[in-house]
Amino acid sequence: MMLGALFIFLVCCTTIPAHSRDGKNAAEIRRLVAFMEGQFTSLEHARDDSTIVPTLWYIDRIWWDRTDGAWLLWRSYPYIRDSTPAPEPSEVCVIQIHEIEHGLIEQAFWDVRTPFIGSTFDQDSSVVEQLRTKDALSKRRGCEIIYQIGADFYLGRTVGMACVPPKDMNAAALLATWRVRPMWIELLTQGINSVGDVVAGRRGKPVFFMRTDDARAGRQ
Repeated sequence: MMLGALFIFLVCCTTIPAHSRDGKNAAEIRRLVAFMEGQFTSLEHARDDSTIVPTLWYIDRIWWDRTDGAWLLWRSYPYIRDSTPAPEPSEVCVIQIHEIEHGLIEQAFWDVRTPFIGSTFDQDSSVVEQLRTKDALSKRRGCEIIYQIGADFYLGRTVGMACVPPKDMNAAALLATWRVRPMWIELLTQGINSVGDVVAGRRGKPVFFMRTDDARAGRQ
């Protein structure tokens, strides 16, 4: 499926001050981050649905010292054959989860200007420090996810038609819906035209990314 040119990445500590308060939803943000950290795969869903491109996600917490939200490194690996992911990620991004006005929880995406940075995170976690430098990241404006809080899940969506879709989608805007649970993440991405009709992407159910590292489930 494709998140395609969707999401991504962060802001440089040296140029943008990391000021923030805990906020009333600090505990919920910690729980959401705990649900999101880990390894997830859409391989099982793809076996039942040939329209899905099977993909492996690695989502790791980074920059624990920052006070302007929780920051996550997200790497996406397509499978080149059954159960074998590609050696290099097709997408690398940084996600910021923080509280905005009116106590809302926002998930923002920052594009990495030099995509290979972060792809070797498993071998050398210090590589993400390069993303702190000026102009290393570019915010994907309009693609922020705003979450509602459930008993054991978080449901988030883009707002309006400001998220620019990939050019090959031939759509006016990209809509994305995330449902994050302890053991899986559901993702629905759709391209719509100027009157709101779905013209690309998933027309039915979301893609299910199942957790593969059970030990992390529900960690707070």
